[in-house]
Amino acid sequence: MPPTSVRFTKICMNCSGLSAPEKIPSVETGRFILLNFPAEDWRICIFRKMHYTISGRGLLPYGSPSTITKGSILQADNVLLYQILILVLLIFLNAFFASSEVALISLKQSAVRRLAANGGRRGRRLAQLLSNSGRFLATVQVGVTFAGFMASAFAAESFAGPLTGYLISQGVDCVSDATLEGIIVVVITILLSYVSLVFGELVPKQLGLRYAETVALNVAGPINFLANVTAPFVWILNTSVSIVMKLFGSVKEDEQEVTEEEIRMMVDIGEEKGVIEKTEREMIHNILSFNDKTADELMIHRREITALDIDSPRDQIDTILMNAGHPRIPVYQKNIDNIIGVLHLREYFGAKLRGRENRDIRTLMKPVYLVPENVRAHVLFREMQERKITLAVLLDEFGGTAGIITIEDMVEDIVGSLRDEFDVEEKKLEPLQDGVWRADGSIKLDKIMRLTGIRLPCGDYDTLAGMILSRLKTVPERETVLTLPESSVELTVESLAGCLPGQVIIRKI
Repeated sequence: MPPTSVRFTKICMNCSGLSAPEKIPSVETGRFILLNFPAEDWRICIFRKMHYTISGRGLLPYGSPSTITKGSILQADNVLLYQILILVLLIFLNAFFASSEVALISLKQSAVRRLAANGGRRGRRLAQLLSNSGRFLATVQVGVTFAGFMASAFAAESFAGPLTGYLISQGVDCVSDATLEGIIVVVITILLSYVSLVFGELVPKQLGLRYAETVALNVAGPINFLANVTAPFVWILNTSVSIVMKLFGSVKEDEQEVTEEEIRMMVDIGEEKGVIEKTEREMIHNILSFNDKTADELMIHRREITALDIDSPRDQIDTILMNAGHPRIPVYQKNIDNIIGVLHLREYFGAKLRGRENRDIRTLMKPVYLVPENVRAHVLFREMQERKITLAVLLDEFGGTAGIITIEDMVEDIVGSLRDEFDVEEKKLEPLQDGVWRADGSIKLDKIMRLTGIRLPCGDYDTLAGMILSRLKTVPERETVLTLPESSVELTVESLAGCLPGQVIIRKI
């Protein structure tokens, strides 16, 4: 067996209890010496910032012994294996806390409620844990900090000395022992940081984000247990954070809110990934837009109302009702601004079939429901549902009739056009060729934008005719051309309806 060489600072020379060891030569601090005895049977303890055991298998930490002993001292390879296992365990602990943090934070409130309702005991425990975000965040941060600190300290303490001793025994003598050990500590720290970053942070966080629900359900119990164990320390941390946050004007924790824009974005992403259909996406967008609309944006304007004069002759009433194209007709007296009721075609013609054709129309009418034109569409929709009313008359600021709106009009704004046996097909927007459409002047701008993808300028108008009048500042004539450079669109008035644009050609430029 060849002798073992080592550089040392101090050697422990208490040799009591040895049975006839071979003579150890005189020692000079900082010099190479030969330990001339069977290395597999004997151990010499030296001091070099910490105690080591020297054997033919290497240099290893061994407590704080001060004597040379024989017998039951752990072999170097076993100790090294235990040290590596402890380091792996600390990195795994860091990975556990890192994945837990990402999974718990990324979990949506809707998912938490669903898991609490359907996930059994684990789901309820998860909901309870997430109800106090400060508590579980502090617990996770304590765990991450503890694991990271212990891993770094343990690696430097366990491997720096042995590696330094090994390099010295191999003849590395270009720098002093202290400098060499400092370099080794830096190298070990860099290598450990890389391993910890990859396997203790990045990979666990990616897995926690990808399998958020599964990870959250499985870690809720351990995290909750650790939160209880570390409760005093966590309380100190949370109190400290609260004090600091008060300096920034944050007194209480704000609830996480999902904005309308975020919902739209999630819906668009869902369509791109094939999770939802195009029609579903459009319907969700329409529902979100519906809440922002007022009734006058969806109403049938007074100019387009088919109404009945209460004093009209019977034959004229029959003609108007048969050509109305709507199941319900507003009834007015003297002028359209004085609507006194709503007549259902079923009631009128039912009376005629029963031989009561001369019955007073007033007895067949339903009361009129009057509301301001600027009422929110979703509020009006709910009120009409509760009152079981299908048609409402909208009043302008002067008390005159601005238009009418039906439940069907509001539903169509969400789900698209609905047709029944009374509806007459209207082509308010007709494609002529690629990038060219013929539009009715009364068509709503939002419908043009929805069907063509063209972004038209907004203003104090709702219809295409209103926008043209607002831009021209005068009554248009046939073949009048209006260019909208901000929308890359050219509008040509093809025909007039009185003083308003009747048919308009829309052309992309």
